[in-house]
Parts: sequence; C-alpha cells; structure tokens
Amino acid sequence: MVDVITLLLAVTMQTRSQSIDDAHRAEARGLAWRIVQVAYDRVNDPGAITQAGATCFFVDAQIAITCYHVLNENTRAQCPKKNDDLWLMQRGKAIPVKWEAVSFIPKSDIAVIRFEKPIPIKRVSLTKKIPAANEVLYACGYGERDITTVQIQWQNGVPIPSFKPDPVFDETAFDGTVARCAVSNPRFHLSGKSIQIRAGMNVPGRFQQEFDAEGFMLKGVSFPGMSGGPIYSPSLKSIVGIIDSEVDKLTAYGTHAEDFAAIWSSVVLETIKRKRPHK
Repeated sequence: MVDVITLLLAVTMQTRSQSIDDAHRAEARGLAWRIVQVAYDRVNDPGAITQAGATCFFVDAQIAITCYHVLNENTRAQCPKKNDDLWLMQRGKAIPVKWEAVSFIPKSDIAVIRFEKPIPIKRVSLTKKIPAANEVLYACGYGERDITTVQIQWQNGVPIPSFKPDPVFDETAFDGTVARCAVSNPRFHLSGKSIQIRAGMNVPGRFQQEFDAEGFMLKGVSFPGMSGGPIYSPSLKSIVGIIDSEVDKLTAYGTHAEDFAAIWSSVVLETIKRKRPHK
C-alpha cells in the first residue's frame, strides 16, 4: 500500500511539474521572430536564395534586438545578389520589412534595429535584474531544426519565402524553439576572440569577432539560428538576456550546444538608452 501511495504522489508531482513547465513555455512562446533574407538579381529570378538562420525579438513595435553577428553593416555588402529583402516570420506568416540600424555594438554582440512600420508583437519587458544560479529560464529562437525546406515563390513580382516544417518537430515548427535551461553561472564575462562562427545573415558568413560583454552562462540546449533570441524568466515575467553563442566556441555548426552564453538585458537596455550611431 505504501509503495502505491508513493507512486501516486510521484505521478501527481510529475504531472504538476509538467503543467507548470507547459504554462511557462506558453508565456515565452511568440516572443521570438525568425529573420529571413531573400536575395535575387531580378524580379522572378529562379535563382533567388534565402538565408533563414537568425532570430530577433522586439522591445516595442518598431525596435528589435538581435546579435551583431546576425545583422551588421556587412549584411547587405556580402550579399551575392544585386537585391535583398528582409522578412520577419512567425507562426507561418511572413512580413516584408525595411530596416535601419539604431546601434551596432560589436564587442557586446548586440544590434538594435528599427523597422519602418510597426509590427504586431507580444509585449514583454526587459529587466536589469540578474538571474540567480540554477534559476530555470526559457531560451526562445528559431533553430535549424525548425524547418527542413525553404522555397521562394514569386507573387506579383514579390519574392515570398515559405517553409516546410520538419515532421519530427512540426508541433513547434512555425513557433520556433522554446528550450528550458538553467543558469549555471550568473556572472560570466564574454571576452577574447571567438573562432570563426557561422554569422546568421552574412554570406558567406564567417568572420572573427572580439567579445567584451557581461552576461551569464546556461546549461541547456541551443540550436544554430537561435542567436539573438530572448531568454525569458517566468519568475520575473521579463526577458533577462539575449542568446549569444556556445561558451567554448567549438561546437560545430549544425549541432546543438549544451552550454551557451547570454548577454544580460541590462547591457541591451544601456545600448538602447545610448543609441550610439553605428560606424
């Protein structure tokens, strides 16, 4: 009888824990947006290409945050085609956007960008509070696993990207990944030179970058393409950081990382406040 009661209690606790986790994921879902770049030489170009490996999130209807290694002054310069369009995608919907830089801060790996028109967003504030060690957080972004096929269809002279979801992950394919993680080091200084990392929207997309930023380290799963995504704290009901990169910088492109670094939201807020002109 005791064993049965113990088992029932364990099942009840597990069910309750799963319900709490599901609720927290629901809070975080919808915060991240996929950044898509469509490049082409001419209208109806059958050779149009798509770069779809980046994430951003919004601080208001027109201002978004991502990593500098995702969007920077070389994004357009390195495009192999004559024209390029930027799109935001979420939940199967594609929105064409025009953007300009507010601030590029390479050493903090932060890019603050402004869109010409407001975007309907799910609004969650950023906080300057630093997450505690072992605190459970949720990393949001669009990794490689979220799609398998990218196609470009032309409609009235406009290139429209479409994605075929991975059948294994079709539950979250258009919503992106919301990965549970835990703070393993609440005070982690990103410094030194990274090895060549795959730089989301840059073609061919490999460069070296000096880091000098305050952040924290997490234990959990992060996929290539999630750089620039928000990290949500259920306890604070706020975004506490931005996904940056694998801590050791040695994880091969195309695999996931089990340790990754994030920049504190306080650094992002200071960047927005200063609004430095990019150089």
